[in-house]
Amino acid sequence: MLILHTTLFQPQTDDLNHRDLELAWVLLKAFKTPQMVIYNCGVESGSSQGHKHLQIFPQQNCLGFEMWPGKAASFDDITADISGIPFAHFVVRLPEDVSADYVFHQYERLLNETRKAFLAAGAGSDYNLILVREWLALVPRRSKGRSEVMFNAANIAGLMWTKDDDFKERIMRMLPGGLAELGIPQG
Repeated sequence: MLILHTTLFQPQTDDLNHRDLELAWVLLKAFKTPQMVIYNCGVESGSSQGHKHLQIFPQQNCLGFEMWPGKAASFDDITADISGIPFAHFVVRLPEDVSADYVFHQYERLLNETRKAFLAAGAGSDYNLILVREWLALVPRRSKGRSEVMFNAANIAGLMWTKDDDFKERIMRMLPGGLAELGIPQG
């Protein structure tokens, strides 16, 4: 995992700026193997600390697993209705060889939809961002999870790392119904 953080302190509750996404996009494209960038904006997004940072992980495509945002089909329209996802989500596919400016513009579009969802729900400001070469997703968040099980952007995308079988069982008892409470339940 690679951590990209600001030199001067900026809170993890701040939205990403053009420079943040430009650096993430340049690095994402530079790796020879598929990677994913996550940003946990705010405490309820599963953020682990207060200093603004993005994380880059190897993209997990083992045993045919596909993260659910990869099911979005449109390069133009925002997808907000992926089957089986119990919380509000906003995804757009990214054409090959797009610029960081294009990615930032798409982020602003998704962030606008995220803010509208919070307004309709009557509360909230925290969200998860998941970015891979093929798509960008934002998920509005209302809860980081339960005291023993916290969910960040990687977890929301469907990736789980567990320390032992007991912890895995606690997570499995929470799924899938408990996921809706982490975000804005899908109408």
